[in-house]
Amino acid sequence: MKRSFQHEVDVPAEPDRTLCRSRRGLEARRVLLLVGGLVGLAIVGAVGDARATPSVSSVARVCEANQGCVYGPTAIWTPPNGALVSSSVQHGWSDATSPNNSFDLTGAAQSSTSGVDHWTGSVQAGGYIHAQYYGYNSVGASAANYVQDDILIPSTPHWNGNGWLSLSYHITGGVSLQYAYDGASPSVNSVASASLEFDCYNTHFGSCLATGVPFIDTGLYRFDFAGPQSIDRIVTFFLPVYADVEDFYRLDTFLGVGLGLSGTSTPSFITGSASEDFSHTFQLVDADLLDASFNPVDDWSIVASSGFDYAHIGAVTPPPVDGTVPEPATFALLGVGALCARLGKRTGRRSARVRGESPCPRSKATPIA
Repeated sequence: MKRSFQHEVDVPAEPDRTLCRSRRGLEARRVLLLVGGLVGLAIVGAVGDARATPSVSSVARVCEANQGCVYGPTAIWTPPNGALVSSSVQHGWSDATSPNNSFDLTGAAQSSTSGVDHWTGSVQAGGYIHAQYYGYNSVGASAANYVQDDILIPSTPHWNGNGWLSLSYHITGGVSLQYAYDGASPSVNSVASASLEFDCYNTHFGSCLATGVPFIDTGLYRFDFAGPQSIDRIVTFFLPVYADVEDFYRLDTFLGVGLGLSGTSTPSFITGSASEDFSHTFQLVDADLLDASFNPVDDWSIVASSGFDYAHIGAVTPPPVDGTVPEPATFALLGVGALCARLGKRTGRRSARVRGESPCPRSKATPIA
């Protein structure tokens, strides 16, 4: 029996974490390994943390599970007023030598940036896969943008110590997910996935808090999209800072889509596509300095190596977001233990990402319907 899905796609809650599992197993989770691994985590490291200079770059990648990955060129923006730079790649794979283990797959990705305050991306992956006798395959596309900037916030007459720099981004775009399968359980053996992920931290003072995006792990936030939809929302990151101390922050953004199938003892088939189009905007629209209790600080300024003036962006009215935004007192309670815990966790997870390995987070995300 053949079934089609266009508005209800069962996206597994933990695609990235299966990278920690052995490929020797023949269980159905292999599909999640293959598809989830293409979200973009493994391409982190194009710009290392060791450089305490402003650095903004974009990288695009497409992969097929059995034949590897093809990368676009790393596009590096030049501060303070460099022109827009882009990375793009498109590739296809096919094999029809065995009717019961054949495929025809394509992937395309594009990522562009014009500074610390604006970047775009789009990804697409799809085709068909025949598999049986526990054969497996997948295709995926990912686009990544890395922002790193040195910042120093001078103390003010009313603030001197630790605090938070809030950075609000307006995100607009669209997601498409649709596939049809035959002979495989859609929740276990076949999958189409799409996600948008952020990794945000200050190198000395710990990872960011955030609103408007589901929490995954320390400093890590991700949307797992469960069906076609339009995106128009504000996501705000709260970066830990300290007065008169120069440091640099990182905000890494990943778009990822994939289509995969793991065969069983009987022939299985999947056809479909997944795409994300965020070619309009990831735009930094507001920034504020908050004290340790998340109260606004007046008359603040900031010095950034990129030359960008974070203190004079202009306030915006955020569109509705899922969930309730915590009150400042709630954030203060979260922040007390967050810095200590995150300073310890960040080092191991960040070093794994620079090596191109999976960070293997433990928490689960809720798919965004």
